[in-house]
Amino acid sequence: MSTDQATEMETRPTPAGLVARLARDPGAPPVGLTVFPDATLGSLITGDAIGIDGRWYSVQRCTSVNGWVSAETPPYCPPAEGYCDVPIHLARRIDIEDCGDE
Repeated sequence: MSTDQATEMETRPTPAGLVARLARDPGAPPVGLTVFPDATLGSLITGDAIGIDGRWYSVQRCTSVNGWVSAETPPYCPPAEGYCDVPIHLARRIDIEDCGDE
């Protein structure tokens, strides 16, 4: 990240209300997903689950423009958006292929 980008992000922080909604611990992740500690909004991808207001929601699509990330979630879900450096609760499906001898 360039110095200009860092300065811009400091002058236009993510609204505190959004940060608070993303900070609440959603508890155990959905079955089959693994929690990624120390994740940020910038690491979010389609198919992940994000914790908002203490619940897990699926991410249907994710976009980023100038460091501002917006995650499209189900219509009943609160908004998931903010600058890419905002800490989040992230869960992702990890596919582990069989590593056995052939």
